[in-house]
Parts: sequence; C-alpha cells; structure tokens
Amino acid sequence: MSIRRRLLRWSNRFALVNAALLAVVGLRYLWYYFALTPSPAWLYAIVAFMGHVAMLAYIPIVLVLVPVTMLIPRPPVILSFGVFLASAVLSFLALDSLVFAENRYHLGILTITLLAPPSWAFFALYFLLGSAEILLRRTPRAFADPPTVVRSRCPGVREGAARPAHPRRPCHVPRAACQTGASTLRRRA
Repeated sequence: MSIRRRLLRWSNRFALVNAALLAVVGLRYLWYYFALTPSPAWLYAIVAFMGHVAMLAYIPIVLVLVPVTMLIPRPPVILSFGVFLASAVLSFLALDSLVFAENRYHLGILTITLLAPPSWAFFALYFLLGSAEILLRRTPRAFADPPTVVRSRCPGVREGAARPAHPRRPCHVPRAACQTGASTLRRRA
C-alpha cells in the first residue's frame, strides 16, 4: 500500500475521531432545544447536529489536508498539519459554544472583533493544549516501514521470508544448525 493511500486512510479515521470530539464539545448546543417536546423535531435536531459536526470535522481535512497529502506525502508533516487543523477547529467550536451559551448567537466577523483579550487567551490555551500532541507524539505504527525481506543463510527458512533481523542469530533456526551450516535440521531424539 502506498504512503499516500495510508495517509488518506489515516485522515479519514482522524476526521471521524475529530467529529466525535466535536460532538462532545457541541453537546452544549443541544441543551438549548429543551422546548422541543418528544416529537420528530428531536430526531431532526439530532440528525442535523451530527451532520453539522461531521461537516466541521471533514471540511478542513478535504479542503486542506488531502491536497497537502497529495503534494507532500510525508507522515510527520501530514500528522502535524492535521493536528494543527483539528485543534484550531476544536478551539473555535469551544469558543463559539461559550459565546452561544452567554449571548445566544454564534461567532461571526463582528463578534470576533468584539471579543475581549481574556476570550482570546482562552482560545489560545485550548489551541496550545490541542497542539501539544504534536510535540509529544511519535509516528504511529500505521506509517512505519514494512518489514524488510532478508535472504536467509540458515536452513529451513523460506527464501525471501519477511522477518526482523537479529544481530547474533539471523533466523529462528536453532543455533547449532546455523553454526554448522547443515542442510537439514536435526531432530532431537
């Protein structure tokens, strides 16, 4: 599987996880629909909420991360950029949920210009906490290089078998068979 394909699969799973995180942060919006009595309106509100959250998670991935993946298929770059985008979206949603809880309107250009410095400090704190994962993470195993194919000098091992190289004994055959160079393995009596 090519590195681009692995990165695109990762970005899809990453967007799904981000959608779940955004749904947890955005649950605050659903509390303001308490006027909806048990009716089809609740079903609509939940479906619309899930669609909105999925759209917020997938639009940055599709518009920014997929083209960057096609241009620069390097896992450390893509993972760092993906975490940067996700923490920016999550920070804006957290700030928007607080503004909506206080004033019953969402963030817009006018609202952003009116925000006080403590609000921007809150946004920066959320953004830095979300981006801290970039500094602390390692490349996931999904992007690690596949095992190398090593020709075996030991009897009983298929040619071209993928196995990790060992500095002392290069195969899983008993030590005596490797040292003597015997063509067949001796069975113990």
